[in-house]
Amino acid sequence: MKPRQSLLMLAFVLCGLSACHDDDPVLEPEQQEEDFAEVFSPAEPDYASVAINAPVFISSSIKAEVKDALQSFLTNITSLEEAEVAVVRDEDIGTYNGELLDLYQRGGFIIVAQPDGDRYRQFAANYNLPNAIPFGSSQDVLLYATSNQREHYVLYSTNPFNTDEIEDPVILSMLEKNAESYYKRRIFELCRWLKEQRQSQADTRSDITYVSQFDPKVLITKCDLINHDFSIPMNHVVADFTGGSPDVVDVTGSVVVKYTIYSAYVFEGAKQPGDYYIVKADLLVRNGSVYDTFSKRHGLVLHSGAGYFMKKFELLSSLIDPSDYLPVAGDDSETVMRKKEGLKQLIMQMAIDQRIHQGLVVPGVYFFSTPSPTTTIGATSYTSGINVGISGSLSAGPKSIGGNLGFSANYESSESKTISDLSIKVDTDANSQEVKNTYMVENFGTFWKADGAKEIEKCIPLIARSDFNAASTWCWVVPAGSAGVEDSSDVSFHLLTYFDYHYEYFVDSSSQFNMDGFHKKFNNASYAASEVPHASREPFGVIALKNNETMAIYDISVWVQDEHVGEGDPLVIVDSGYEPGEEALCALPVGTYYIEFTMKYKQPDDPTHMVTSRWKLGNIKVKSDSDQDKATTKISSANFELIEVN
Repeated sequence: MKPRQSLLMLAFVLCGLSACHDDDPVLEPEQQEEDFAEVFSPAEPDYASVAINAPVFISSSIKAEVKDALQSFLTNITSLEEAEVAVVRDEDIGTYNGELLDLYQRGGFIIVAQPDGDRYRQFAANYNLPNAIPFGSSQDVLLYATSNQREHYVLYSTNPFNTDEIEDPVILSMLEKNAESYYKRRIFELCRWLKEQRQSQADTRSDITYVSQFDPKVLITKCDLINHDFSIPMNHVVADFTGGSPDVVDVTGSVVVKYTIYSAYVFEGAKQPGDYYIVKADLLVRNGSVYDTFSKRHGLVLHSGAGYFMKKFELLSSLIDPSDYLPVAGDDSETVMRKKEGLKQLIMQMAIDQRIHQGLVVPGVYFFSTPSPTTTIGATSYTSGINVGISGSLSAGPKSIGGNLGFSANYESSESKTISDLSIKVDTDANSQEVKNTYMVENFGTFWKADGAKEIEKCIPLIARSDFNAASTWCWVVPAGSAGVEDSSDVSFHLLTYFDYHYEYFVDSSSQFNMDGFHKKFNNASYAASEVPHASREPFGVIALKNNETMAIYDISVWVQDEHVGEGDPLVIVDSGYEPGEEALCALPVGTYYIEFTMKYKQPDDPTHMVTSRWKLGNIKVKSDSDQDKATTKISSANFELIEVN
């Protein structure tokens, strides 16, 4: 089987091999169970460090073992109406629809257990919520967390407790033992993230609906965060003793891929219109949680070894368009099944071809800024950096109309990392513009005839047996007119992340009858694809109200011109006051508007008397253009109508 054919499934495989000979020693059942037990077990995390005192609602439908694990960290249980964090099953979404929306709007976190992609996407679409839930994952999504700060955390989990086909009581006993802490260990990582997000002051994208003051120069600082946290089950026979049960190392590792995405849209008519996606990928592989040395004695035979340690890790990122394969409202059941099967077949073909399938490639996508770092061989450090400058009428706000509208934007970031015993190989694909980073551990020592576990460890570079992190940055552009990207469109794409990890373990044996002194290699792979929130593509223009003569204009309110004009809350309130010669600039979507403002001036025949008056003007047209002056509507000389005078 080709290594990448494991793309679709991280299978839980438990192998026990033994060979019996007449002259082999007979082991008692208790000794068999002891020998089959884990050779090493990683230390328990500091669970108390991620305890969260936020008010939490946990649905009664959450299965008991997950609920128990959650309540190890989320102890302040309350009602959904009072909660900051809600944990619900996918089928609860309809039941708690309104309450979940209220929680989301007040800044809380929604955590969905085992989410059904179609059902959650419909919930998100109904309320225009950001949605990064993955489709076609090779593992079950155990928990999906989201907030109105556009932060997402996806916790993947294989099912290591499928005992339907296991009859061996020793193996069942081991599985039962591991089940006690499995969910707690996995949910620990999500709760640590949750605690960090609640305490963080990071400048993530907010839900500002409109800006009151137009800024022609935009520094892109608002971002979207997507965290994929994959569980990596590692269960292998590390040494096979001919006189009894083999030694098995059974641990669960973790790979976290975090994408920080800055998006902007340049409107048609500019030099390079289209979507811009600045992507920073952070990789964390928790090697420390799956590595240890061990010594295991079988009578006179001593097995010394070390495992598991990383040899190579491949991370691939690509922007894809699966729209032809995702069910939409109105599809009948047959169409839904056909689309899902079609997507599954494409992903399977990708695993064999080792490249993005043509049916998922975003038409026209290209690199505005190529990946950094580039290939690095034999270096002791590297820098991942990017400097992107964009010009033309653009929006760098959220998917719904938002802040930071301007005619030029800049994003600059750089960070250096120290590396040792590592080579980085960077490849990009001319067809799909995918980014593939391969991290290869170098400078292993000589294992053969190592004297004991500690001597073996000296042969393994620290980076192969410790938590490993890396970063890469680039910028994609999807040109306007391709893939449905155009002014006012609501087309979105998905970010595909795929990884293939290669680990080894080494065992040396004192037995002259069997030679266990060799490396055993294994690899596996997984992937996920999540929606990428795009910047607003709604065309906008600028209203300019200039104070030519009066002492001040202030309290400016703007409504959309319709039959209810001037009623209810205004669309925009400009809080600032403007002295003579100053302009109030307000960026708005293309349309027709009604404006009210207050003017303060001295009474001509009595300069000591200050007059305050409220004015209105309607049918003000806002137009779009790639040039700021052409997109600005000057209304200083419009026909004003007096509302009241004080």
